[in-house]
Amino acid sequence: MLPIQAILIAPLLLIGGIYLTALSSRLVSRLALLSLVAAGVVFVINPDLTTRLAHRVGVGRGTDLLFYLFCLASVTVFLKLYKKNRAVEEKLTEVARQVALQGAQAPHREA
Repeated sequence: MLPIQAILIAPLLLIGGIYLTALSSRLVSRLALLSLVAAGVVFVINPDLTTRLAHRVGVGRGTDLLFYLFCLASVTVFLKLYKKNRAVEEKLTEVARQVALQGAQAPHREA
């Protein structure tokens, strides 16, 4: 194993471990992450595999294929985060309204 392979595989496994233990409870998310980590380790160990896959789908280089897939994954993550952020903003607005209504006082009438 080349030193760069160890340097790349260690963070992949670390990120996978952190995600599985602390960040995700959904089975689908865990399986997706395990698949991505496994694919990453395989591609690091056998870099020619990405080039062969790229040629099969009509892309010139394996690096380009990985870049295209990364772009698609990034857009997916950004959209998911946007949706989650919107939900949090709506919930915060609802809580602020409830607090404002609870603290509201009837106007005082002077005679």
